[in-house]
Amino acid sequence: METIDYAEMLEIPVSTVNVVRKGRKRKFRREETLKERAIDAVNEMQEQAERPTEAEEPIPAEKKRRGRMEITLIAEFAAACLLCTFIFLTNIFYENSAMNRYASGLFSTENEADTRVYSDFTLSGVVSELADDVEIAVSSAGVMSFTGKASVYPVCDGTIERVAASADGSTVEIRHSDSFKSVITGLRDVYLAEGEEALANIPMGYADGTVRVMLYADGTLLNCFTLDEENALRWS
Repeated sequence: METIDYAEMLEIPVSTVNVVRKGRKRKFRREETLKERAIDAVNEMQEQAERPTEAEEPIPAEKKRRGRMEITLIAEFAAACLLCTFIFLTNIFYENSAMNRYASGLFSTENEADTRVYSDFTLSGVVSELADDVEIAVSSAGVMSFTGKASVYPVCDGTIERVAASADGSTVEIRHSDSFKSVITGLRDVYLAEGEEALANIPMGYADGTVRVMLYADGTLLNCFTLDEENALRWS
């Protein structure tokens, strides 16, 4: 009855009035939504707490290896700089220091002088003991000679100083020290080249004719040696 009076007062036909009731939201749905939000917030906080920070992230093995290599290179560079500085200072203030002499020896290109004299060397035979058909003779002037086929050895250790070929055979000069050398002529074959080391127990050439051996000290022909029973040279 109140509804009809209210409609008549507003001069609105009752048939045109639509009454819509808006239902209430259920309380338990609102509570459920708040609960889900609270759970999501707690889960997110827990995930953030468990997630490692940048400082706590593990360093890859490759990065560690590069780091160690960089540290090693820096340490080696620093040590080299300190060594160069030390050598420089000792070179200025202590010219005769052990380090200065050692460094000078490393960078020195000059050969040390070999002051040995001929008598400091032990002579050996120039042909093998098995060459029985080779007769060796020594002249009064100091020239040793033999004729035959045989391997030829240096009279003692030295360095091949010169090799010269001719129609009569090759000539080889062997430097034993700064003042002592030997000259061998008449070789058919020479096994060593200039600058190579000649050893007394290794053949340096081959001969099939007449060979002459001469010893010199400061350019003077020596005649102060003899042959023993095994055709080896000995200082007299």
